[in-house]
Amino acid sequence: MHRTCFVIFAFIAVYAWSGLAVQAQPRLFGCGRSGFESYSEAERRPAIRYLDAARVLADKSVKLYVDGKISELYAGLWPSMKETHSEIEFRAKLEERERYTGNVLDYEYRDQGFTYSDPTKDIDLHEGWATTIYTGHAAHWDGTVIIEVSTMQRDATPVLTGIELLRADPNTDLDKIFPKATGERCPWVRGPLNIKAIN
Repeated sequence: MHRTCFVIFAFIAVYAWSGLAVQAQPRLFGCGRSGFESYSEAERRPAIRYLDAARVLADKSVKLYVDGKISELYAGLWPSMKETHSEIEFRAKLEERERYTGNVLDYEYRDQGFTYSDPTKDIDLHEGWATTIYTGHAAHWDGTVIIEVSTMQRDATPVLTGIELLRADPNTDLDKIFPKATGERCPWVRGPLNIKAIN
């Protein structure tokens, strides 16, 4: 798989919830939506509510991106991101994708996960972020493109923190990368699932 990092304003753990720890500063861990769904309703409710809210914003953000409405996409960025990246810089980084894939033509939802940094503590929804993944096709790439939209919550409201494009080779089996449901629990959780919810 080829990575085309055209814009990234947050540490994004690609497939972190699949059981692979990503080496970064700090080291990152995660759990996919299907992992959370394997727990009881009471245990999983805060995480699913968080991911549901993230999905709404991610759906809106990926549509703005594919439709070329970059000013509207930039307007929704986390405030601290806009302090260090102007809209011109944001737009320029997005446009870098055209050197590799051309315009993204379509997309569909594939997966979601929550990334956090300390597996020895309860999962704190205040201190991590959601990544919502879409797959689609692009004008100048024969394989599949993968769009990752990352969001965090600010005052209990999801805010866009990043978007990233990946290229998958034509022979990549996406169903193996993004299985519909694994039935596996969160790989880094030992014992019950304890989540610090955002009220």
